[in-house]
Amino acid sequence: MRAHPRPETPIGLGVGEYASEEDYAIFVYFKGALFLDALRHAIGEEAFQSFLRSYYQSHRFDVASSTDFQDAAEHACACDLDALFDLWVYKGGELPELAR
Repeated sequence: MRAHPRPETPIGLGVGEYASEEDYAIFVYFKGALFLDALRHAIGEEAFQSFLRSYYQSHRFDVASSTDFQDAAEHACACDLDALFDLWVYKGGELPELAR
């Protein structure tokens, strides 16, 4: 991701807003997976697992928005995730190194 010329690109853009099909795949699928890992680290494993279960149950036959996704994550952790979602999903920016 860091080798891409524009790694700060957010994952929440519309399909046609990415520079190419390759960029769409890179950001939506690869960076999207990294975002889920960052979310898990931010809220903790227990809250993350609770979030996944409740989100799936609530939206399994629906079309959900990024706001629905964020609301469910914030409910699971009882925390504000605006900064995390802004960085990864809505606005983009330089990504921090993830601790392992």
